[in-house]
Amino acid sequence: MPLKSSNTDNQYLNDYIKDLKKWQCEIKNKDKEIKQSKLNNNNKNDSGNNSTIEQQPSSSSSSSSSSSSSSSTSTSTSTSKTDNIIDNTNESIKYKEKGNKLFGEQKYKESIEYYTLAIQLDSTNAVLYGNRAMAYLKMKNYQQCEIDSTRCLNLDPTYTKAFHRRGIARVELKCFEEAIQDFKHILKSDPSNKDTLIELNKASALLKDQKEKEKQQKEIENKLKKEKEEKERKEKEEKPKIIQEIKNIQPIIATKITSPTTTPTASTTSKPSTLVEQKQPLQQQQQQPKVLTLQERLNRMANLKAPVPKVAPKNSFEFEKVYLSFNNDLSQFYQYFKLIDPNQLSIVLGDALTPSLFSDIISILEKYYLLNKEFNLISSILNNLSKINRMSLNIQFSSKSEKSTLKTIINSLNDCNTIEKSQIDYLLNKYTI
Repeated sequence: MPLKSSNTDNQYLNDYIKDLKKWQCEIKNKDKEIKQSKLNNNNKNDSGNNSTIEQQPSSSSSSSSSSSSSSSTSTSTSTSKTDNIIDNTNESIKYKEKGNKLFGEQKYKESIEYYTLAIQLDSTNAVLYGNRAMAYLKMKNYQQCEIDSTRCLNLDPTYTKAFHRRGIARVELKCFEEAIQDFKHILKSDPSNKDTLIELNKASALLKDQKEKEKQQKEIENKLKKEKEEKERKEKEEKPKIIQEIKNIQPIIATKITSPTTTPTASTTSKPSTLVEQKQPLQQQQQQPKVLTLQERLNRMANLKAPVPKVAPKNSFEFEKVYLSFNNDLSQFYQYFKLIDPNQLSIVLGDALTPSLFSDIISILEKYYLLNKEFNLISSILNNLSKINRMSLNIQFSSKSEKSTLKTIINSLNDCNTIEKSQIDYLLNKYTI
């Protein structure tokens, strides 16, 4: 958009030119009056009878001559300024015509240079900005096209072509609402303009799609936020239960770590009494249960691995419950993930797919599937994962290293003769790699 100071400068220049023309007319009128006065004085001089009357006209003539000389100088100056303005305008028109010729030859960059020269000589000509805006539009410089179209409309609000060009540029800049306003402005004066109607429908459709995508994006973000809050709430509720379970199994743990009591045999009774007395305190110390700290209890609980189910999950709730019990154990997760039919991934993972889960999937694809050369399974898994609605958001949240790993995995599919290159290119494009 043009700056306000630019509009002020243009207005000032217009006012200056108007004042200059007015002043030129006044000078011409004044010059006529002086010439007429001089003519009258000469007539009086011819009819005079004495020296006094002759001197007065002479004096008057001298004064008139002086005034005439002064006005002649002023007129000459004003004429010179006007001639300069006229010369600049004529030169500007020449540059514009040269620019039009180059534009017709599809030399848009060169035509812009000539339009710019023309504008430098005559910055009040709206057509020059409109022509340059069209050249920028052809070069797909939509930002500059919008600026020049706006400058053109500031000078001439009736220039409808500028509205059309600015509208197209704004569509490309994804400023759909502003573009729609431009097209509607044209249709007010020309309702049957087919080109404008087509552009208006296109901008309206794109605006609708943009709002729907923004709405979906917001819904996904809100859902992820709620899921995270729900997960934190559950963890907070489960923590006291885990602590209570640890307290309940404390006697069992204490019993396991306590060595069993031994009865003295004949050989031990045959040993000296001093040795028996030394062993008795040690046995008493070993029989005393060891008191575990809370951290030690939690560590022991963490080391207890949950069994891997033998049946594939039927829904995302069942999957997430088992997945969280693995506690980042990729080996168990790989065994569990292999139970799922790749074609059912969109159903099983639809509501459970998070950036952390997607990261673990990339890890098992690299460490297990790729190591075992299960290329067809990798292709099928990635293909079905791409169909999940929230996948695009998970890709955005992926780190550079994860994206690099994913690229390596997909490129490795070239080693498999049964996978077509078009499928590999599709996966690279789908995962925006």
